[in-house]
Amino acid sequence: MAAPPSRVQPPQAAKGAGTRTVLAVDDEPGVRAFLREALEEDHEYRVLAAEGAAEALLLLEKEDVQVCLLDIRMPGMDGIDCLRRMRALDDRVEVVMLSANTEIARAVEAMRAGAYDYLEKPCELSRLYLVVSKAAEKAALRRQVGHLRRLTNLKADCPMLIAGGKAMAGLLDAVARAAPTDSTVLLEGESGTGKELVAARIHGESLRAGGPFVPIHCGALPGPLLESELFGHEKGAFTGAAERRTGLQEAAEGGTVFLDEVGEMGPEAQVRLLRFHEGGEVRPVGASRPYRVDVRVIAATNRVLAQDV
Repeated sequence: MAAPPSRVQPPQAAKGAGTRTVLAVDDEPGVRAFLREALEEDHEYRVLAAEGAAEALLLLEKEDVQVCLLDIRMPGMDGIDCLRRMRALDDRVEVVMLSANTEIARAVEAMRAGAYDYLEKPCELSRLYLVVSKAAEKAALRRQVGHLRRLTNLKADCPMLIAGGKAMAGLLDAVARAAPTDSTVLLEGESGTGKELVAARIHGESLRAGGPFVPIHCGALPGPLLESELFGHEKGAFTGAAERRTGLQEAAEGGTVFLDEVGEMGPEAQVRLLRFHEGGEVRPVGASRPYRVDVRVIAATNRVLAQDV
């Protein structure tokens, strides 16, 4: 494939909109190199490359991709099957198929399966720039519509987070990705930056929004009292335990427990928390047997935990 002629320039209208990520998927190294060189001339694009469907799907899980340039004919999983997998994995990505001039019928099939457009190989630079630019604009619009739709569905007591900068916009996008899952979330940041607000927002956008949101400050209590707060205790378990107490893990049943400043938790409480995290079971202090609870954990810390470890 010929190198892009220097006289052809990408459109300038979108300058300043921020870097957008394009994933180029083709089993031919020359095509991948051409697409990367052509699109990275315009600093609005960051280009990732994959030589096949399996690698492309892995990248899509890890990276925030706006546009995918996807070859139709590849060994193993072909482009149309990969397209369907991509749409199921993240329907906000706009997919542009790459086809030889003998594969137009398959390109039309791909459009019916959800592709945004197709490009014939070898690609004309002017059309490449135009199609990718329009696909990126549609991807951005799709994200904005999804964000507004989520806002209209928020609970009344779910905190609003107003984002004007690129960093906060990225944070809200990460919140939107994490909220619908049931995964444990760790929020890292300096004290006073609003980690509890973000945790409450994740809870409010999750399927557990109808359940309780229970915060606890792990640095405010000494080890034994923290264990009692988290897991509860039986009557007579220790001096002053005059009656059975329900732990916050049990109180958060069906909802979310927020462990603020989890880095301040002592080693013994960490062990008990790890057992809960791995098995979903808690054992109140002084109890003879554990029991299962259905709770999501969101934790926060102002420390660099990797350094502490």
